[in-house]
Amino acid sequence: MDNRIHGVRSLRCIDVTRQQFFNTTKPAQSPQDAPTSRETAAVAGCQGNKQVAGDALEMVNISLPSPSFSIRGSTSDLGDQVMHFFPMGDRRVVCVDQVGRGVLLEADTGNVVIMPPLHKPKLMPISLSAPSPDSDYHIDGIRDSLFVMERILKPEPSSMEQTCQFEAFVYSKPNAVHLNKAWQCQLLPSLPNVHDTKQRHSFPQISSYAVVNGGSEICISVQGLGTYCLNTTSYKWTQVGKWMLPFNGKVTLSTYMS
Repeated sequence: MDNRIHGVRSLRCIDVTRQQFFNTTKPAQSPQDAPTSRETAAVAGCQGNKQVAGDALEMVNISLPSPSFSIRGSTSDLGDQVMHFFPMGDRRVVCVDQVGRGVLLEADTGNVVIMPPLHKPKLMPISLSAPSPDSDYHIDGIRDSLFVMERILKPEPSSMEQTCQFEAFVYSKPNAVHLNKAWQCQLLPSLPNVHDTKQRHSFPQISSYAVVNGGSEICISVQGLGTYCLNTTSYKWTQVGKWMLPFNGKVTLSTYMS
């Protein structure tokens, strides 16, 4: 949420399954209010409806809990301070500012981890968290990789094998020499034929995206082009059809789609 301080955002992890957002209790009815005929039943019904409507219009104050973290983007010459928030599993969130610098916040431990910067700042990013194929990730408590993508895809040279518009935060060894794992920011391949479109006055835009096949792939639909899947192990894109996913935006499930 916005903070009273300019450019500062406050975060708090709230378990929505434990929150009662609606009053589901029914008002008790006294014996003398019970209708004895059709006419009295109709009158009582009208009065009851008015009472329920009046109760529903009452404004209830909601006190939000104190924030777990407060964070602000770095000062730069690129404009206003902006923070993008990318949720991950295990009550973690990656925060990236307008110049691509980021941190990982852990709600359970209160730890703050410095992340490698993005290769290029993102204007309108979207993200997907998918489980890593590395079975050793549970040792360090890190099980997911984070894929960050630009929602609106700008034209790029066809000769580019990788693009700054698609990046991934991966927890792995930098190379064979290092023994310990650390967060790496990797460039991903460009979508095949993504700019071979007849839309001259607009850029291709990702309209829907999800994690599928048990987390082994992420799936996105691009307006006017179709649907693509990225293998989270080989980092290869495949166009699976000219059709679009039957929803808009991001789908988040407790178990990944299959």
